[in-house]
Order: sequence, then structure tokens, then C-alpha cells
Amino acid sequence: MKVVGAVVAAILVAGCATATPPSPKVIGLIIGVGPDDAKPRIDAFRRGMEALGHREGREFVLEVRYLEGRGVDRAAELTQELIANGAGVIVTGNPAAVDGGRRATSAVPIVMAGVGTDPVATGWVSSLAHPGGNVTGLSFQVPTLPGRRLQLLKEITTATRIGLLHDATGPANARTDIEAAAKTLGIGLHVVSARDTSEIDAGFGAFRSAGVSAVHVNVGSLFPANLPRITALAATQRVATSFGIKEGVIAGGLLALGPDQMDLYRRAAGYVDKIMRGATPGDLPVEQPEKFELVINMKTAQTIGMTIPDSILAQATEVIR
Repeated sequence: MKVVGAVVAAILVAGCATATPPSPKVIGLIIGVGPDDAKPRIDAFRRGMEALGHREGREFVLEVRYLEGRGVDRAAELTQELIANGAGVIVTGNPAAVDGGRRATSAVPIVMAGVGTDPVATGWVSSLAHPGGNVTGLSFQVPTLPGRRLQLLKEITTATRIGLLHDATGPANARTDIEAAAKTLGIGLHVVSARDTSEIDAGFGAFRSAGVSAVHVNVGSLFPANLPRITALAATQRVATSFGIKEGVIAGGLLALGPDQMDLYRRAAGYVDKIMRGATPGDLPVEQPEKFELVINMKTAQTIGMTIPDSILAQATEVIR
């Protein structure tokens, strides 16, 4: 009996020694901004996963892809590529990537890492409380944001007419919401929509002809790869610019007001964690941002000859000097 027991023990030890650990789960990230701007978002997602007990390289691996200024068709191609590489979930903070992802798959979960499009109005989800399909995550519908961005530009520049550079690859509501806000505030709006880089240049030509000194930039999938181009054109014309994402200010824009993108990517990890543990995306309610940031670039203010009122500086969560 002792011999048999020893043999069984040896077999068990050998089996444990040769057991193959489970393969890490593949998570696909589709990013609208460029690699340099994307790094803080990706790092925030990593920290979120690690805080939930998932170690990169052991429990998960990231496959990152970039839209590179292209829209829905590019996003659909990237989604298919990621799924072919084994991705069991797609994470993105870009509305075109969500739309393209849905075109590519109705089975693989898509987690929104903070998307400004209303997911109910677009049909991405049945409701915020019960999404239904394969899309869930974080979106933001904050009715006061468009008006607040215009108000900030008006207070800084004293302009009564403001330009809107609209990324036509982005959601239509980004334009209609700010048009409605301008009407409520009694601000004239000079709207330029762009679908390619040549129309960005032409748009600033139109702003110059109209005497526009302040422009809000609606970012979709075209503009993230062209932020330096946009801010350089604005600086040349001494135009104050506002954005909904911090990366616009890092590139040289004057101010950005919007949800904290790093916090949204960190929180997106929570959805991925639940899905990896067996949850169905259609059962996970869509949530809203918890943190917002106002970032001001004082270097840009000096370059374009703008003075930022102390009352606005006091509201800033970050000042770039």
C-alpha cells in the first residue's frame, strides 16, 4: 500500500508540474488619439485592471490599434482584426469605433470608455439601465457642457460670434447640441464641418474671413490625428480654441472642458473585469462620468495675446505654464 501511495503521489506531482496555465485573455483597445496622447489612457486602463487583480501578461494582454484619423470603416476593419487575433472584448472611447465595432460584431462585447454620443439615441443600447446587446460601458450626456464651453470662450475673448469647427466624422449631436447652446446664450455661431484635412485649412480660412477670434473644436475620429495642425492654424491667426478633451490643450489649444478621460479608462476596466468573470454586457448598466476637468494652457494664452480672468483660472483643475 505504501508503494501504491507513493506512485499516486508521484503521478499527482508530475501532473501539477506539467499543467499548462490558462492563456491570458486578449483585450482589444481602439484609440482615436495618436500613440503619444493615448499612452496615459492605456496606462489608466492597465492600472484599473491591475487594481482588480488582473496581471498583464498573466491574466490579460492588450492589443492596441489606432484610428489614425479615419472613421467607422477603419474601426470595423480594426475590430475584425482584433477578433481574429483572439480579442474577447473591445474597449474604446471613440464614437466612430463603437459604431464600427457594432458593424463588425454583434457577439463580442464592446466597452465604451467614455463616449459623448447618446447610446440610446443611436440605437447602440436599448436603455442605459438595461443595454441589451453587446455594447455597455461609460457614456456622457451632460446638457450643460456645450454651453459652458461657449461661455468660457466668450468670457475670455468677449466675442459675441464664435466659430465651431465640427469633425463631420463624429456624432451629429455634437454639432446640434452646441448650436442649441449658442442660441440659448445669444451667441452667433459660424459653423465649419470638415471631413478631411484640406477642409480643416479651409475652415480656418473661413474663420479668418469672418473675423472669428474664438473657435470650439468638436473632435470625432478625423481631428485627433490633426490636433497639432488645428492648434498651429489657430495660433497663427491668434484664435482662442476650446476642446472637449485634454489632448487638444496639450497640442497647443487654449482650454479643454470635459470628463476626465483617464478616469473613464480606469473605470472601463471594471466592465472588462465583470465580463471576464462571466457577466453579459447587455446586463451591465451604462454609467456616467464622475470626474470633470478644466485644463488651461497659459503658454498658448500668452502666444495669442489672451488674458485669462482669475475667476476662470480658479476653476481650472490643471494649468499648463
